[in-house]
Amino acid sequence: MITYEFYRDRCGGTADEAAFSSAAVTAEAVIRALLYPASPEDFTESQTDAFLRAVCAQADYSLAEAGTGTGRIRSETLGDRSVTYAEETAGEVRVNGIPVAPQALLLLGNAGCLSRWV
Repeated sequence: MITYEFYRDRCGGTADEAAFSSAAVTAEAVIRALLYPASPEDFTESQTDAFLRAVCAQADYSLAEAGTGTGRIRSETLGDRSVTYAEETAGEVRVNGIPVAPQALLLLGNAGCLSRWV
């Protein structure tokens, strides 16, 4: 399991420990789903580092998308006029509906870790 110290010290993470710890559980599950059937426990040192960094990137991405107010605006109303925008999903990778951080895909791809449909 990823540690907050790794996130903060090695990846330059800025989220507080409670927020990161909560996001890291789902982030690790998303990254492991991309790797299946490979297991990080069998990776080389450089692949393990890429895995851990990908989990950190995914946690940051999830935190930015979820409760921080930086998500996409999907609709707006001005007076009696209302507009709803279509989702922009072209090129976006998702695991069970969860968007995957592009940086995580890059880290895993460069380390030769991706083994699924990406």
